[in-house]
Amino acid sequence: MVVQILGFISVVADSAMVSQTNMEELEKQSLKFIVGARLSNLSKTIFQQIISVPKTDRATQRFTLGNNRALVVSYSQKRANKDKSDREKQLKRAQFALNNPSVVSKRFKFLKKVGNHDLKLNTENVTKSELLEGLKGYITNALYLTDQEIIEKYSQLWQVEKSFRISKSDLKARPIFHTAKEKIEAHLLIVFTALAIIRLAENTTKLSCAKILEKLNPVKQIIIEDKLTKEQVSKFIQPKDGAKSLLKLTKINWVT
Repeated sequence: MVVQILGFISVVADSAMVSQTNMEELEKQSLKFIVGARLSNLSKTIFQQIISVPKTDRATQRFTLGNNRALVVSYSQKRANKDKSDREKQLKRAQFALNNPSVVSKRFKFLKKVGNHDLKLNTENVTKSELLEGLKGYITNALYLTDQEIIEKYSQLWQVEKSFRISKSDLKARPIFHTAKEKIEAHLLIVFTALAIIRLAENTTKLSCAKILEKLNPVKQIIIEDKLTKEQVSKFIQPKDGAKSLLKLTKINWVT
């Protein structure tokens, strides 16, 4: 997600974006960033400092990482409860896999290989997971922002995920049946143009994409063309009240 903060263009991304190369590339472009941190992968020194963050709801603490970057860590009791529940479920799955090694067909978070085939409980990962319950980290070079501003900007990532869902389902971005590059690009351009329009409509009407499409789908446009003169006459099927308010926003002359 790209946002504008105090005149700076800033990139907000989840932890999948975190890598030294990606952050350096963003900095070369003079871009600010806020990315999710993988706390368990940080150095032992930083890790020991992180787990000392007060375990009180909404507590935050900032750590200097060097290279004009900072790590902001926040604690949430709600997140701690979820993390604990997830850890206990993962431990049950790991124990089941240990007791039934023949059914293991994928990697388990709390298991590690010993030798070529044997598995054992990864107690180090279990301990790390328990120590990090409720903690969430954010790496940023936007040092002028407060901890709460950083967390708030990152929390808007769900809007990006929502846009992807709308594009793929409601606007049918895929499957793409074209093979020519120009047609593929045209298809995606139409989808993303429609996405921009539908998100604007959502913000304006406070209705969801599904509700907007539900109201507009019954509205059909009839076009009649004179084959001799090529003159066209178009009329819309009389819309219901719910669709009328939406059509007014588009300034389409739907009156029959």
